[in-house]
This record gives sequence, structure tokens and C-alpha cells, in this order.
Amino acid sequence: MNTCNRTIWTVPALLLAINVSALIAVAQTTRNAVKVECALCHSAHGGFSFLINQADVEQLCQSCHGPGGIASEAAVHYNDKTQYPVYRISCLGCHNAHYDLFNQVGTNNIELISNVRDDVNGAKILTPANDNGPCSDPAPGGGCFRFQVFADRTLTGAQSNWASTAPPYRGACNVCHTRTGHHQNNDLDPNADHTHNINKVCTSCHLHTKGFIK
Repeated sequence: MNTCNRTIWTVPALLLAINVSALIAVAQTTRNAVKVECALCHSAHGGFSFLINQADVEQLCQSCHGPGGIASEAAVHYNDKTQYPVYRISCLGCHNAHYDLFNQVGTNNIELISNVRDDVNGAKILTPANDNGPCSDPAPGGGCFRFQVFADRTLTGAQSNWASTAPPYRGACNVCHTRTGHHQNNDLDPNADHTHNINKVCTSCHLHTKGFIK
């Protein structure tokens, strides 16, 4: 696989691939009626690592996306009611910080989805270390780099960009799932079906404002 243009967006490396064109694009972008400019997140003459305005990246995101913020409200993906170890997937676990990435089907993902940039093969996401499904691109330390496609939030059924109903499982939600009751990223569990509410978008029940937990 060609990885010459691949960039992994992680919490300690928020701006690994920042460049002039990206900065210009961000400065000229309006998302959800909010003008997104560099100064919303960065300070030109100070600040913390990578000149961001707050030491904690999650707190920085929540300063706009938290309750009462200027952008659409969003909570981190967190569950302390699972039979498995408690998990918390913060903002950069699903999103990159700056722009919509080219994806495997030749379009661009929306909502800043995917945190691994690959301009040749398409955007991927670093799935968690408990990802035990078949993997063609294992990540150092565990987990897997998987293609992720989220170009249309309205499609359902077999065309859903939320939870793919057939391989390759690259939807925004089920690309990471290996222990859920529905819509996993493999076919290893015969009890985890891929038909659950396929005529709905996932967020009609699993709200981002509630951390996607129903």
C-alpha cells in the first residue's frame, strides 16, 4: 500500500500535516453557519502545544461544541454501562482537525470524519486495540487502520454511510465495532446482525449530543 501521503491525526500530534492550503481552506470555511477561522482554535503568538488555545484538545473542541457553544452540540463517545471495559473515544478518535478527506470511493468524507489521511488509497480510521476482525493494515501496538467512507449522512439500507450492511464494513459507525450487538465490522459473531434498523440513520436513535449511547 502506498503510504507516502498518509497522516495519522492523534491527540499529541494534532497538526502533523498542516500546510498553507489547509489553513486557507479552514479560514474560508463556514460549517453549520459558523465561520471557522484559525483563531478559533489557535493563537499566533503563544498558546499550548501547536499553538492551540487550550492545553486539552477535547476541552478545546467542547468550547464550541459543548452545551451553549457556537457550533452544533456534540459529546464524546463514552459508555460506562457496557459489559466490557469502559471506553471513551474523544474527538480525534473519529475526526481530523482541519478538512474533509478524500475517501476510498473517490469522493470526500463529510463532517471531518476519518483521522488517517491517505490521498492515494482513501481515508482510514485507526480502530481500537480490541479490534479482532480481519485486518490488512495492522496498527503498531494493536488495532487496525480501516477504510472509512462517510460522504452522505442521509442514505440508509445497503447504501448507508453510517453502518455498512455488507463487506467491506466501512461505515462511519460500524467500521470500529467488534463487540456491539449489531453492525460489527466483520462476520465473526453470528449473533451480531447487519439488518438492525437499516432503514434509519444511526443518529435518529443514537444522538451525538448523548455520546451516541441510546
